[in-house]
Amino acid sequence: MSLSSKKKGGSHKEASADLREKLMRSRQRLLDLTLRNRLLSFRPGSPDFKDDGKASKHLVLRGQAETVWEKLVEKEGKVEIHCLSQEQRLEIIRELQLGVISGDVKRAQAGHELALSVSSERWIEVEGVRGVGGSLKKGNLISLLPEEVFKKRLKKIRHEQDTLINSTGDSALFLALGFLEWYEAEPHPRSNVPFFAPLVLIHVNLSQQNPGEGGQCTFHLEMDADHPQGNPCLAEKLRHDFGVTLPELGEDESADDYLTRLARAIRKQKNWKIHRGLTLGFFNFARYRLWLDLDPMVWPDGQAPCDHGIVGAILAGEPLPQLGRVPNEDAVAEHQ
Repeated sequence: MSLSSKKKGGSHKEASADLREKLMRSRQRLLDLTLRNRLLSFRPGSPDFKDDGKASKHLVLRGQAETVWEKLVEKEGKVEIHCLSQEQRLEIIRELQLGVISGDVKRAQAGHELALSVSSERWIEVEGVRGVGGSLKKGNLISLLPEEVFKKRLKKIRHEQDTLINSTGDSALFLALGFLEWYEAEPHPRSNVPFFAPLVLIHVNLSQQNPGEGGQCTFHLEMDADHPQGNPCLAEKLRHDFGVTLPELGEDESADDYLTRLARAIRKQKNWKIHRGLTLGFFNFARYRLWLDLDPMVWPDGQAPCDHGIVGAILAGEPLPQLGRVPNEDAVAEHQ
C-alpha cells in the first residue's frame, strides 16, 4: 500500500469518527436532563408522598411488585386496580393506631386523610387487613384514595390516555416500578433535596369494564406491545454528572433482580436509596424513540445513520451529494 493510500485510509477513518461524534452529540440533545423532566424528578415516587386528591395524571398504588410483574409482564395478563372499602380503610386506620372511632364521622374523615399518607414502609404493617392481602397475592393493585376520588382519577387518566393515542399515536402511560432517591452533588444549591426517578417503566393500557346495572365498574391494566424498559434519561444523567453506569434491563430479567443490580450500582453514592413503590403516570418517550433509532450500535455495519451520504453531509455541514439524475416515480415507489 502506498503512503498516499494510507493517508487516505487514515483520513477516511478520522472523518467517520468525527461524523459519529457529531451524531452522538446531536443524539444526546434529544434527552431532557433537566429537573423539569418527570423521568428525573417525580414527587409521587417518594415513599412519603401525600396525595391531596386533586392530581389528575398519576396514581400511587400499593402492590406486590414481584406478583404484579409476573402477572402483567411474564404472563401478559390483566391486572385489576381497586380502592379500599370504607370498612377496610377504617380497619387500616385502627391498625396504624390513628385513634379513629368508626362511629365518629368527623374523626373518621380525619382518619381517611391520614390513611392517604400511609408510607410504603408502614403499608407492610396493614397487608393483613381482611381482603387486602388476598387481593395483593392475586397480582392486583390497590389505591388508598376514597372510592369517589379513585374513580374520578382513573377516568381522567383514561381520558388523557385516549386523547394522546388519538393525537400522537402513543399514550405515554406507564406503570413505574421502583424509584431511585438521588441527590445533586455539592455545591449544587439543592444538594440536600431528594429527587425521585422511576427505574422500570412498563408501557400499559388502562381500560374500564362496566358489568351492567347494579354492578361495580372495574379498571384493568394490560401491558402494551413494548417491552418493559429502564430509564434512559436517568442513565444518561447519572453517567454524565456522577460517572455512575446504570445497567440495562435484561430482556428476560425480572424487575426484582434488576432493582437488586441497580442497588449495587449506586451503593457508593451518599444517601441514595432504591424504593420499590408503584405509580401509574405519564412519561413522554417521544424523543426517546428517536434517540434509540439514532444509536449507531443497533444498525448493521456500514449502514448506520452517519454512514449515509445525505446524513453525513448534514452532520459535516457540507453540500448534499448530487444525484446523477432525478429518479422517476417507479424508482421512488420501489425504494419506499
